[in-house]
Amino acid sequence: MTNMVDSMKAIRKQIDDQTIACDMLLASKTSASAYFMGVLESYTPELRAMCRSALNQTLDEYSVLMELIVNRDWLKPYEPIGEQLVESYKQSETVISHHKA
Repeated sequence: MTNMVDSMKAIRKQIDDQTIACDMLLASKTSASAYFMGVLESYTPELRAMCRSALNQTLDEYSVLMELIVNRDWLKPYEPIGEQLVESYKQSETVISHHKA
């Protein structure tokens, strides 16, 4: 039981605002892809309109999340690509070290 409690505490420490926002961004991308396919593959105008409306809402949500992530410096799309790769590598090392512990 103690190991489970310790694991829960470790997970809680790892989950922060950045992780939540990035997970929400990923979910938004997945939703947008699904709604886009719905627009393309809908046979009726009503269904196509419904999927298009949902796609537009999802794109708006994605834009808001991306703006938040960039404004908080969790993602730096305007930095040189070399610096972005170094930062991504550091984040990967952090994730791997947490899973080994």
